[in-house]
Amino acid sequence: MDHLDRYDRILRLVTEDIKIGKYKYNLKDELYKFYVHNNKSAGIRVRKIMQMLRKESVIVRKDVQRIKKYEM
Repeated sequence: MDHLDRYDRILRLVTEDIKIGKYKYNLKDELYKFYVHNNKSAGIRVRKIMQMLRKESVIVRKDVQRIKKYEM
């Protein structure tokens, strides 16, 4: 996967609708539901999206470390 593809994937996780199961959710909306309306189910969805974001971030972090190591 290209580096820009990784960037785009992370950006989509943060800004666009994400499909979880058969429904689509938006991180911003789910955060609002959780923090403002105290919707506990929205908290579960926030955690799922954040887990997806974490996995992508780990891959990007490893790529950056690898590139830095071989370019220096």
